[in-house]
Amino acid sequence: MIANGTRISKNEKVRRLSIHENSEEVQSDMRFPYLWSFLSFSSHHSFEHGFRNYKLLRVLNLDGAPFSCFPPELVELIHLRYLSLRWTMIRELPESIRKLKYLEILDLKGSNVSSLPSGITQLTCLCQLRNYGHSFQSSLFFPDTLGMRVPSGIGRLTSLQKLGSVEVNEEYESVRELGKLTQLRRLFILKLREEQGMDLCYTLERLKHLSAMYLVSLNKTDFLKLDSISSPPKYLQRLYLKCSLSALPGWIASLQYISKLVLQYSNLKSDPLKALQKLPSLVVLELRQAYAGEELCCDPGGFSKLKRL
Repeated sequence: MIANGTRISKNEKVRRLSIHENSEEVQSDMRFPYLWSFLSFSSHHSFEHGFRNYKLLRVLNLDGAPFSCFPPELVELIHLRYLSLRWTMIRELPESIRKLKYLEILDLKGSNVSSLPSGITQLTCLCQLRNYGHSFQSSLFFPDTLGMRVPSGIGRLTSLQKLGSVEVNEEYESVRELGKLTQLRRLFILKLREEQGMDLCYTLERLKHLSAMYLVSLNKTDFLKLDSISSPPKYLQRLYLKCSLSALPGWIASLQYISKLVLQYSNLKSDPLKALQKLPSLVVLELRQAYAGEELCCDPGGFSKLKRL
């Protein structure tokens, strides 16, 4: 049921409920003991009575809800498969999040959560763990991507297919641990250091199913050495490299399915178009301060599928 102008009886056996900004007919003291799915798209709805009476919930979407702290009763909703806290003001998750052992999707995009508790490593059913935002603080043209720090043991979440954005910074072991997540399809890693290049190559060679990869160095002047990857994820469709490169990694030219490639701050000395022009599926190529030369050239028959440069 969509609460959008329809009066709801307090005794109604509602299974699925969606609340929108103008939903005045859902009173804060109403109970829905049979509810399976609760979707809130309102920043004004009151949750003063919490969620203790929603024991059967499997889907809970609280996008933009007026929370500054994680509601503690959420960890008692042990049947949850999907939990979205997008665009809330929540800053941290409790260790007790481990109780949500059936959780498959946790969406923290746009929230203020900057690190995850160790309890998250016990949620072995997780398929998607999302948390990222953007800031124009250091550039008016290219936004910085913000992410989260993950605890030691993240490699236990072997069902993960989407993970991002992870800030590794000085946590060298976590870069190699990500290589245990062999089911990953999408991976975003931020704040990589030049010294982590070998560990990064070790990890990427094990992630055979990746279709999207986003790698960002801690500083735009940090070089990421990616040449030692002998067997790159061959199904890559989107690749974003935001770092300095001594040269374009040779394996990029072998990506038969790549449709979008973004090179930022690469500062390449040699023309990359010669190596990229034969990519058969490339539709979008973005070069953002990626080339230090004065001229770019390609053959007349190059970039057969390109639509945006």
